[in-house]
Amino acid sequence: MKKITKLCSVMLLAVVTAMSAAAQEGPNENISPVIPGPTAVSVKAPESAFDFPNGLGAYLILSSKMYGGLEYMRWVNDRFGLQTQISLYWIDDTSSREFIFDLNEQFDLRLARFETKNFASILYAWASVGFTGSFNYSPSSPSSTTSASGFAPSLLAGFGFGFDLIFFRHLSVPVQMGYLGEFGSGSSDRWINFAFSTGIRYKF
Repeated sequence: MKKITKLCSVMLLAVVTAMSAAAQEGPNENISPVIPGPTAVSVKAPESAFDFPNGLGAYLILSSKMYGGLEYMRWVNDRFGLQTQISLYWIDDTSSREFIFDLNEQFDLRLARFETKNFASILYAWASVGFTGSFNYSPSSPSSTTSASGFAPSLLAGFGFGFDLIFFRHLSVPVQMGYLGEFGSGSSDRWINFAFSTGIRYKF
């Protein structure tokens, strides 16, 4: 009988201990909720005029002669840029008929830059080297057909400073000043003079 009483006491003690442990781990237990921290939201930076390194448009050079045509410009990195200028045109008047081709490569060195909301500018030094050639047809007589009078090639070279004025991040108006020279076979094709150039480009 004493053994049964002792066994019942041990079982009762075990049940009370189990109930006490269940009460501590039950639904009434105070558990602090886990509050997630703020998640990082990636915000895209506004576009800059300098995010568009390419430009395509037209150019005009005024010096002892006038040159003009199509132009492609690219900033290779934050310091150096390249411009390729090409023109192809035909002159037809009473004295001669002339076919002219120009190809010019310009190297730009960026010196400074500035930007506000809808306007930016770049100050740069430039040096250029190029080729111009004309193929002239002169009438041999008023009643005869035209006869070829030859091909006249010349070398172009220049240097100076310029500003690239950029409006609304995509519209570029370059303004350049410096000196340009032509070195050809004819006396009229050998000169060095002040040169001014401008144009208009779309940046992308």
